[in-house]
Parts: sequence; C-alpha cells; structure tokens
Amino acid sequence: MSEEEFDSSSIVRLNIGGQQFCTTVYTLIHREPNSKLAAIMHQDPEIKYVFYDRDGQIFSHILNWLRHGVLPDFEVVNAKELFREAEYYQLHGLKDNIPDFTSSYICSFGSAPYPNRRNFRGAKLCGLNLSSQANFTGSDFRSACLRNVSFSHSNLMSSKFDIADAEGADFRTAKLVFCSFTGANLRRALFSGAELLSATLNNADLRNTNLEGANLRRATLNNADLKNANLEGANLSYATLNNADLTNANLKGANLFQAMLKGVKLSKTNLKYADLRGAYRWLSEADLEEAYLEGAKLTSCFPFLW
Repeated sequence: MSEEEFDSSSIVRLNIGGQQFCTTVYTLIHREPNSKLAAIMHQDPEIKYVFYDRDGQIFSHILNWLRHGVLPDFEVVNAKELFREAEYYQLHGLKDNIPDFTSSYICSFGSAPYPNRRNFRGAKLCGLNLSSQANFTGSDFRSACLRNVSFSHSNLMSSKFDIADAEGADFRTAKLVFCSFTGANLRRALFSGAELLSATLNNADLRNTNLEGANLRRATLNNADLKNANLEGANLSYATLNNADLTNANLKGANLFQAMLKGVKLSKTNLKYADLRGAYRWLSEADLEEAYLEGAKLTSCFPFLW
C-alpha cells in the first residue's frame, strides 16, 4: 500500500519499554519508508497499538526525528545508544546522520572513526582529530559544526562545506580540490599548504585565516571576507576575487597573475613582491589606500581575453 493510501490522521499508540507514545501513521512511514515501523503499517494499515520491548527514553528522540527530521543534542543524548536503536528500527536516514558512527559499525573517536563515510551534513564534529584519515572524497559537510576539527593531510577532494561552521579548523596541506565553502565560517582556520585548486569560497568568512602557501589557482572567492588573512606566497593565479575584502591582508609574494579583482578592497594590504600581471588592470577600481606595493609585478598582459 502506498503512502498516499494511508489516512495521515490515523492515530497509532506505541508502548516502548513501558513508555507510552501517540503519533500518526503518516509520521511512522513518511521520513523512513523502509523502516521496521513503516513495514508494520504497510502489513496492517488498521493497526492501532504497537509494543516494542526497547528503550523508551531513546525512542522519544527517534519520534522527534520521524516528525521533524531533527537530531538530539549529543552532549546530552548518548549517540551510541541512539545508533543501536536506529539499527533495530532500521532507520537508515537517522543512522547516516548520527555524527559519531558509520552506517556499518560503531567505533571510538580514538582511531579512524569515519572510514568511508560520506554524509556528515549537519553533524556536530567539533574538536575531533580527523587528520590523515581514510578517504573523505566527495563528502557532505554542509551546515556541519567543524570548529577546531583537524583535517590536516586529509583527502577531501570535491567535498561540500557550504554554510559549515569551521572556525579554527585545521586544513593544513589537505587536498581540497573542487571543494565548496560557500558561506562557510572559516575564521582563524589553517589552510597553509592546502590544495584549493578551483575551490569555491564565495561569501566565505575568512577573517584572520592562514592560507600561507596555499594553492588557490582558479578558485572563486567573490564577496569573501579576507580581512587580516595571511596569503603570503599563495597561488591565486586566474582566481576570481570580485568584491572580496582583503583589508590588511598579507599577500607578500603571492601569485595573482590574471586574477580578477573587480571591486576588491586592498586597503593596508601587503602586496610586496606580489605578481599582479594581468590583474593590475582591475586595481584602478580597487581600494588601495595605504596598500604596500614595493617590488610588485604590475606589467599588464594584454591582449589576454577572459
């Protein structure tokens, strides 16, 4: 029987380990259509009472997930116990969103806690050490809490970090090719030596971020906030930084060859020895008040066409 054939207002009472719950058939089948709870509804659409000899306290969080798609506060709720109950009820969507465990087995934070996992969307991973871990290529970290997480030396190619809170995170020498950080909070994050080729950082907050020696070739940083950022020796050739704010940033020796700098703010920015060839034509529109340009390469590269 399809979901549309159920009366969404049909009430079902559940006794979970002695605790009583009341919900609708729709709630039990809508978010997790392949779960054990949904299977019972499909087997007997007229069922009004269900009993499971399971943890009733944890089930209240399961019911919140089924109703609203929200996760509990894992500083209060034991993630291991929630994962165990999610496995019992075959709630695959919930299992994939519990931040401490993979979909196949449970293991500790101490060693390789996330081998081969890809979905971390909205997860709370603050403070974890995930450096030099298994391959995270193509992972989804959107809206995740990644404050002070260490990803140093990790392979995160093509991963999504949009709107993630990664303040203070460590991405040193990480492989971040084609990654997306749109709207992410990256304040005080460490990206020194990171590979950010063709990465997207539009509207990202990169204040006080360390990008020393990072490869940002062909990266897109439109409207990014890079105030006080350290980009010394970074490769920004062919990068797009339209309307970015680089006030008081350190771009000493940086490669900005053919970079697009339309409307960029460079007030008090250190551009000593920077390579601005081809990018120089945009500087007539830039805010260069008190910028430091000693030794910078400013020769135009016309007739280059974008």
